[in-house]
Amino acid sequence: MSQEVMQAMQHWINQIVMGEGLCPFARTSILNNHFAMQMSQADSFESAYQDFLGGLQHFASDHGEHLESAALVVPYALGDFDEYLECLGACEQAIEDSGLSGEVQLASFHPQYVFDGNEVDDHANWTNRAPYPVFHYLREGPMAAALKRFPKPEMIPERNMAHFRGKSKEEIQKLFSFSSTY
Repeated sequence: MSQEVMQAMQHWINQIVMGEGLCPFARTSILNNHFAMQMSQADSFESAYQDFLGGLQHFASDHGEHLESAALVVPYALGDFDEYLECLGACEQAIEDSGLSGEVQLASFHPQYVFDGNEVDDHANWTNRAPYPVFHYLREGPMAAALKRFPKPEMIPERNMAHFRGKSKEEIQKLFSFSSTY
């Protein structure tokens, strides 16, 4: 990964994902080296999609022996959020078509992420904002096991949204100082 992309992603993982507690089981997966991050060199929708398919094949072939989750970072394509969502839909369909539904889930992050029904400036959107477009492959088995140990796991998204809605604009700016999207 390029140094700049790697630094921004590491900052995001350390300060936002783990530091703000957005994913209560990320720390264990990362510290136990069950997480991998790969940077796509794609510069178009099609090449990003092809990189996703290659990443999915690699992730699926691991069978959970080493990887519980993996992130494909796409810094040179899919900068437009609508284009990213279109690619995300194709990626989700690829998971289903490959017979990996129920084994692999996909989480999505984008610098311009806006939840359906939210205003652009709703701080809840920052729960899914990352420095670059990201497709995050998650193995369902380990995630389900971790969720059993977490009280009210179904409330994680709502808790995260409330957490960020409770932050001032200045607090958001400080947290995301590595990002040019705020």
